[in-house]
Amino acid sequence: MSKTRLRSLVGLAALALCSGSALAAEAYTLTVNATTSAVTYTFSASAPFSGSLSGDPMPIQPPPPAAPLLATRLQQGTPNPFLCLFTSGCSSIALTTNQIIPISGTLAGTGGNTPTTPQRPTGSFTLSINPGAGTAEARNVSLNLVGVAPISTSANLNNFTYRAFCAAFAGSTTPTCTLFNCGPLSIPLGTVNVTAIGVTQSAASAGTLTPVVGDPASFDFSIPVSATVVTTSNFGGSAFPTDPQVVPVVLAGRITRTPQGGATATTNFSINNSPPTNTTPTPLDPLQVTFPADSPACAALPVLVTISLSSTTTSVQTTAAINAAGPRLRCACDADNDGARTVADIFAFLSTWFAAGPGSDFDNSGTRDVSDIFAFLSCWFAGQFPC
Repeated sequence: MSKTRLRSLVGLAALALCSGSALAAEAYTLTVNATTSAVTYTFSASAPFSGSLSGDPMPIQPPPPAAPLLATRLQQGTPNPFLCLFTSGCSSIALTTNQIIPISGTLAGTGGNTPTTPQRPTGSFTLSINPGAGTAEARNVSLNLVGVAPISTSANLNNFTYRAFCAAFAGSTTPTCTLFNCGPLSIPLGTVNVTAIGVTQSAASAGTLTPVVGDPASFDFSIPVSATVVTTSNFGGSAFPTDPQVVPVVLAGRITRTPQGGATATTNFSINNSPPTNTTPTPLDPLQVTFPADSPACAALPVLVTISLSSTTTSVQTTAAINAAGPRLRCACDADNDGARTVADIFAFLSTWFAAGPGSDFDNSGTRDVSDIFAFLSCWFAGQFPC
């Protein structure tokens, strides 16, 4: 070791002795307990569409003892706007005819749950506390508020408009029903499935820490976080496009040190995620649907629906109660492993370095040299996370 570097080392050590002990910060990596955590939600989605109806040559069959569904064919009619009746076009339907019926309207789905049937969230986050300074810090928040089981909500073609048509079953030229275009119609179309509500954090956020009276192991925290929320959903096998949204979230709860050296934490927060309308056109694969049994005409008629969404609007409100637990992160500069970054760590590291002990190659260069000492001191003075 050169005299210049030795003098520098002595100077740094002397400065450390004068500085005394640093305020002890503790950091814990906490994993969500999906069994005891809970999320309640309300969800809505809507999407204007245009498309068509056509007969279904191979309808999905209901389970017995329901009567089987026959293949269908459609033919456009000529409406009378004053009498709401056909003037021509549906006296018979040729066996080879299956015309396209233009439709337009809005696809919509809404749903929610109750505290007795919550979603079970998953994920993790890092919580750092400094009791001496009265501060707390949240890092690396990565949560899925949906958890393992997806959210499913019914979707309907609400009040869509259509051109008048008549329908016939396979093998028949006689119309079995006629649907006049006298007003809008609604039919169930399937389900919107929400597979993830992702909540992530791009930068560490600081907040307050307050000791719990009568419990020296516990502290209450409140940390405002700027979170990015992304809702992942699909309908009919096609993605329901939504854009990420940055929303303010306050993580408020309690952290308790455990005798095993880790911690448990509870936190509660609410998120209102209503991203701007996504205007990306989304064509959907043809869907096999059946008119409702209580339809004013053509009840239980199997048809194919082919639509393209012109835009999508979604809104999700969630309230989460998170329980998590995990180990304490080790501070690389805590050489004596006493849980605090103090001057004693410098002398502990120097003893290890001179003895060529484990960890003496602090900068992981593959060689134990004086640069390891300066790297350790740099870490010690900077208090690098999670110190």
